[in-house]
Amino acid sequence: MARIVLGLDAEQRKEQRKTALLDAALELFSSLGYSSTSIEQLCHGAGISTKSFYGIFADREQCYLALMHRSAAALLERMNRALKEAPDDEDSGSEKLISALAHAFGDDRRRAIVLFGYGSAFTPIIEVERRRNRQIAEAFLLQVWQRYRPGYLPAAGMPTGVIGGLFAIISGWASSEMQPSAPDVQHLHLALHNFYRSVRLPA
Repeated sequence: MARIVLGLDAEQRKEQRKTALLDAALELFSSLGYSSTSIEQLCHGAGISTKSFYGIFADREQCYLALMHRSAAALLERMNRALKEAPDDEDSGSEKLISALAHAFGDDRRRAIVLFGYGSAFTPIIEVERRRNRQIAEAFLLQVWQRYRPGYLPAAGMPTGVIGGLFAIISGWASSEMQPSAPDVQHLHLALHNFYRSVRLPA
């Protein structure tokens, strides 16, 4: 019989510790950077032991990957909801989607810093995950275009270029050393809007 502590069984307590670690990782990776954050700091931030950490993640890289997965899933859910609620008019619908993308990162800049800025991790395994996330984003963009242009097939490389441009804008916005003043969501929204408007499919 599973042992119950404070109303939680072992798996629920493990999930609770994992959530605490990912919350701590978001804060520490965004403030200190991935390479400058130790496992001990993550554990201190989450209020758990290093033994508990290794019961959840094999290493810091796996913790970062889990944070990527959580962030990407939340972003995709948000964008799918925005697409479902978007107006049938393409201009209005595109603006709603750009606004959703801007606020997904602008409302909590830590997400942009960890995924695109100086809080990012760079390892072969993480780069594979980044490519997968870009492919998911490209598939979403195709879904948007086909909603407003049924049957449309873009030229080879076009979705990759548009997603690359959008992500590059978020990356630049997330890097504080590139900002003359504290960035805000309005700056990000305007930059994304201007870029997408310039490359969007002609009517």
